[in-house]
Amino acid sequence: MSSKQPSILFLASSASPALDFSDDSLRLQLVAGLRGSDKLVVPGGRPEDRAYAYKRSVPTILLYDEQGLLNYDEITQGDFYYPFNAELEILQSNGDDIARRMFGLPTAPRAPKIKERWGDDGPGVHNKGVNGQFAVPTRGTVVELGAGSLRKTSHLLSAIGRLNHSPAPASSTPPITYHALDLDRSELERTLGELEGASSKLGLAGKVAVGGLEGTYDMGFEWLRSGGPSASSSATSSSSSPELGPTQLDNSTPLPTPPTSPGESNAHLPSTNGKAEQKPEKKDGNDRLCILHLGSSLGNFTRDEAVEFLRSIADVLRPGKDTLLLGLDSRNEKALVERAYNDEGGVTRKFIMHGLERGGKILAGSSGNVTLRAKNFDYVARYNEVEGRHEAYYRSKRRQSIALPDPAAKGTSNVDVSTPPEIIELEEGELLNVEWSYKYSDPEVTALLSASGLRPIQSWKDSHGRYGLWLVERPAFTFAGPNLPAWAKKGGERGQGVPSVREWEDMWKCWDGIRGMVPREMMHQKPIDLRHIVLFYLGHIPAFLDIYLSRFFNEPHIPPEFYKDIFERGIDPSMDDPTRCHAHSIVPESEADWPALEDVLDFDLRVRERVLRVYEDVRAGRRTMDRKLGRVLFMTFEHMVMHGETLLYMLLQRAGTGTLPPQGFTPPDWASLSRAWDAHAAREACGQVLSFSKQRIVLGHHDREADDVRAGKKVEGTESWEHEYGWDCEHPAREVEVDAFRVRSLPISNGEFRKYLKEVGSDYVPPSWVVKDGETKVRTFYGPVDFSVAQHWPCIAPATHLARYASHVGGRLPTEPELRVLMCDPAHGVSWDHAGANVGFRHWHPVPAESARVESDGTVVKGHNGGVWEWTSTNFAEVEGYEASELYPGYSSDFFDGAHAVVIGASFATLPRIAGRWSFRNWYQHGYGYCWAGARVAYDA
Repeated sequence: MSSKQPSILFLASSASPALDFSDDSLRLQLVAGLRGSDKLVVPGGRPEDRAYAYKRSVPTILLYDEQGLLNYDEITQGDFYYPFNAELEILQSNGDDIARRMFGLPTAPRAPKIKERWGDDGPGVHNKGVNGQFAVPTRGTVVELGAGSLRKTSHLLSAIGRLNHSPAPASSTPPITYHALDLDRSELERTLGELEGASSKLGLAGKVAVGGLEGTYDMGFEWLRSGGPSASSSATSSSSSPELGPTQLDNSTPLPTPPTSPGESNAHLPSTNGKAEQKPEKKDGNDRLCILHLGSSLGNFTRDEAVEFLRSIADVLRPGKDTLLLGLDSRNEKALVERAYNDEGGVTRKFIMHGLERGGKILAGSSGNVTLRAKNFDYVARYNEVEGRHEAYYRSKRRQSIALPDPAAKGTSNVDVSTPPEIIELEEGELLNVEWSYKYSDPEVTALLSASGLRPIQSWKDSHGRYGLWLVERPAFTFAGPNLPAWAKKGGERGQGVPSVREWEDMWKCWDGIRGMVPREMMHQKPIDLRHIVLFYLGHIPAFLDIYLSRFFNEPHIPPEFYKDIFERGIDPSMDDPTRCHAHSIVPESEADWPALEDVLDFDLRVRERVLRVYEDVRAGRRTMDRKLGRVLFMTFEHMVMHGETLLYMLLQRAGTGTLPPQGFTPPDWASLSRAWDAHAAREACGQVLSFSKQRIVLGHHDREADDVRAGKKVEGTESWEHEYGWDCEHPAREVEVDAFRVRSLPISNGEFRKYLKEVGSDYVPPSWVVKDGETKVRTFYGPVDFSVAQHWPCIAPATHLARYASHVGGRLPTEPELRVLMCDPAHGVSWDHAGANVGFRHWHPVPAESARVESDGTVVKGHNGGVWEWTSTNFAEVEGYEASELYPGYSSDFFDGAHAVVIGASFATLPRIAGRWSFRNWYQHGYGYCWAGARVAYDA
């Protein structure tokens, strides 16, 4: 063991004073918990949950004194405690990959394992890069929340050490610093001392410095926000703007300014050489921050508390740069979970009961009158499968009296024993709650991250799929997933209705991110011949918004006035005859006739300010939010959303030859993702063919524009804010009959479509593919990738070609009602409206589709199609009860021409508010292959 004492920094400050965890403080918590509440807490909604109702509790922190930690360490030694062993397995098997991805590096290539020796030609290629072939100079700071377990952390730190080939000189600071953050100084000293002693064996010497932070999580976050290991920090705040809704129209909260200014916008424009001209970012010496929160410790928070906690972490992360490695236990079989927390050897029981023994002594103080005795209680534990939560209780063996000292008394030697203590009576069988541990299914993890403003980069599971490590980041922008569970809705997300200020801000950030992917020389180019130049879309979004606000309020346009003439409406000519096109704005004939880019961006900013003034006027009572205004705001917002996706699928055609990758998002590691996708595909095989009987289903929703005014009076108030608005092709709600049919649970994949093309001898290449040097690749925003990487993704191709594939395998494309039946099925549903779906930029590319599945605890997890719209065989046409929009008359009717097919669902770039609205209908020409739409095969019954 090294004699060197680890460095431990005490984090208390005037802003975050040291917290009191003395016996006096714990006594206060214990007295409050034992006094309890008059209200009985029933942990669930089932009749059997009443057997676990309680009104008193014991602080969980009592479990974790020095002896308690030793008891817990004994738990982790047992084979029954699968969370620890599963996490250990993941770190042992994937430590190098995880370390590299934590620091934004690609994983090292895989090769057969062979024995190598020092001095061999090319050694280290197979055995974890022992000679440093895959080492990349890496600097950063790693902060672990909790002192951690050397048996687990050592594997990760050793892998982190291998990121740098050569150690720093003895006189220099190692390039990476590891800090363990914990309240218990003695535990820090023990753990860090062990790490120091094993430093040489783990390969940390000169590569990873080890230190401690004594304080709470909040103190640690404050330390990081204030600069952490250096005096300057470029961490930015993720605080969101105040929400404006029907219950929040007060005059006390000013509305924000738009997220960009003309100066900032211009500073972030890509240059003519294709490289982003960005303001220099402050370097803090420790370039990356990686936070570790292992051991499924997050499960000790309630789900809504977990969201708030992760938001605190997101607040200290820099977009696209810093990372969080999060360990989470999955929803597992009841027997497995209950054995882990109540093993047959009584190891866990000893750990739990020690907390009660400690509590009894703290409660008694110097009086020696111990009335809270562990021997008078049983340990009761159960796994609540519905809630996905393990629950631990103490059960009173008999009716007993507990003496509570005056909580105002200070000091164990100063308890006034002459004052009669307060007595509480515990009934026989009464429960005291001590600890809950929440488990998370994969969709619940993505909901948790989405609600916290975080994005998953990659995840690793143990060999049994019981436990996961999730590497996540705070992206440049994020959108809350569709139909989040109630516990995840902590930010005023409405899902539908009038878009909130926060939604506008988030979409503007998204739009600015898209604009930042366009080099200057591409502004006057057409990535797709049948569409406008790129600059048109940058002016179209604010001009469309300004036009409709001016019409509604009968106000002047934001100057320059002529923008309304060239930017109001785009073009969508017929693919069969490009001279045929619906009415559209004037198209300038030369580059000189278009406005300057800087002028367009300045106009955009002024229109954004106009939008915010509308909300400010509503808040201040100068305007009224009625359904007509609500509809204008809804329409212009979703118009921006849809055109963002249009511009992106255009830009994809130039990815790698002009279009820049998205900034503020960690690039994917295709090698490791491809291995994971191959393994997933082997499990899914070809999916299933699902059979559905004849049935009736409701399509559309009720949103009659004429109902915005009733009896000559505009509809106002809460109904205006929360009404589910839609486009004219979504109304009315109508019931249709669907004949019996069969359909594949998975869409057509790239690999399947390529095999078909070979079988029929076709040299067709869909626009989502590209042939380079005779090799077929698949387009991504990070440049074309090998076909093997994307072979399991859904194939993006025109409806005409996908229909031929379906016919080749004896099927056809499904109708719109048939796809809706599949989405609605409770057991086999495949949809875009849940947290696990690839929508809202969860990824910047498709992923392999997944069939619906049943978790080990019986929970049904909906499937998803990988992140594409889906073609139907239904022509886009007027339905019975259709009423053209008065606000935007040609929105749908201009395309009732028999040349367009209904497309439903969402792509990876579609906002959750659209993905979550089942009535939404999209449409494209049957032969149009640029939109991100795939298809699945249906069969007649």
